[in-house]
Amino acid sequence: MLSVLKEEFVYHYGNKRLVLLRSLLCYFRVLNFRVVVLICYMQKTRRLHEKKRIKKKLKLKYGVDIGLNTKIGLHPWVEHYYGLVLGDGVVIGDQCTLYQGVTLGQRKNKYPVVGNNVIVYPNSIILGDIQIGDNAIILAGSVVLKDVLPYSIVGGNPAVVKKMIISNV
Repeated sequence: MLSVLKEEFVYHYGNKRLVLLRSLLCYFRVLNFRVVVLICYMQKTRRLHEKKRIKKKLKLKYGVDIGLNTKIGLHPWVEHYYGLVLGDGVVIGDQCTLYQGVTLGQRKNKYPVVGNNVIVYPNSIILGDIQIGDNAIILAGSVVLKDVLPYSIVGGNPAVVKKMIISNV
């Protein structure tokens, strides 16, 4: 747990000096950082009993419901954690940001796959066997039922492309 705590602190806050002490203080003072550390630890542990314990703590104390088989990449960020629901088969890429009330769930027994560097704003719902491309942005209150292209901004109910982000690559 301490290794996950130090790794996430260095990634998100960047200061390597007195990292263990600072990360412990941050863990107890910044609640969304604590949720991120618990999610990352839940992903890294292989013990089913430990995963169930963390899942229960996240659900009861923080209002975050994460399936035991959810796969989350490196360095996720949960800006406001309450009401976050991630289904059991969801796959999330590296460095994704999720806000409160986001639901990633099943539709016809299939789950979404979210790419890297995706931002999902509050109260968005992503359902079914769809792909969210890298660097996409899902606007607040969107209901996404179809694939989202990389570097695009989608919003609405049902979600439609509002803008394409031009990359400098």
